Order: sequence, then C-alpha cells, then structure tokens
Amino acid sequence: MTGTTDFGKVSSSTDPQCKLAFEIFIDRILGFVGSYYIKLEGRVDALVFAGGIGEKGAILRTRVTEKCRCLGFEIHEEKNKKSVDDVVVDVGKEGARHRTLVCRTDEQVMYSPCNRRMLVLIFLDSSRWQEDVQRMIHSSTRLRQIYAP
Repeated sequence: MTGTTDFGKVSSSTDPQCKLAFEIFIDRILGFVGSYYIKLEGRVDALVFAGGIGEKGAILRTRVTEKCRCLGFEIHEEKNKKSVDDVVVDVGKEGARHRTLVCRTDEQVMYSPCNRRMLVLIFLDSSRWQEDVQRMIHSSTRLRQIYAP
C-alpha cells in the first residue's frame, strides 16, 4: 500500500497512501483496545506498547493514546519523545486514570512463532505490572500461549 515497510517513514510521511495506511493501522489498534477495555469492564491498569513499532513509534503512541483519552489514558509528550532505555518506561501523564507504558522487547526472539502484529498488552493487576511485564519478556512460551492465533 505504501511501497515501504519502514514504519518510521509511513508514520511521518505526507504521502496520501502513507497517511491512509497509518490511519488504518491506528483504527485497528483502537478497535482492539476498545474491545478489550469493554471485555475487562474497565479494570485496566495500563496500555503497553511493545515491539519495534511500539518502542520507536512516538507518533503512533501519541495518536493512539489521544484517541483513548476517554478511557483514562493520557500521554506525557516529553517522556514519550525520549528513547526507551529501560525494559519498561512509563510515558503516561501523572494523574491519568491508567498508565501508558512502553516495553522494550526482542522481536526476533519473542514473536517469531507468532503472527507479526502490533502487540498491545493490557494488565489487570496494577500492584504487579512490572513483574508481569518482566515475566512476559523472558517467557516466549507464555507469550505464545496468550497471543498465538
């Protein structure tokens, strides 16, 4: 559709095809987030962006989080622009109802057996979110059980 697989180029391009592809991608993510949010009856602690696109896609994180503002997610623009230097980085605004996190992952190791899709994780237990993220990062078997088609 865009003539490139470089998501950075797609997300920042002024080309109409790239803009359309980016909007379609955001719409699909929002559909998943909204569906899970309702299924979980709002008992959500965080929206987590992971994988190469989630880690490096500050524009994507901003757009998705802005659209999810009505659900209680808010992004801190300055934190969101910084590179991800830790395994888990909180890029949400202080005082938001839910956290917005970026999780650094090794896609080659973690997702090769799974479909290569944008991974959006929603955690239920806020007291253990860091522990849950760490456990998922180090357990490809667990990821396959949760996200395999």
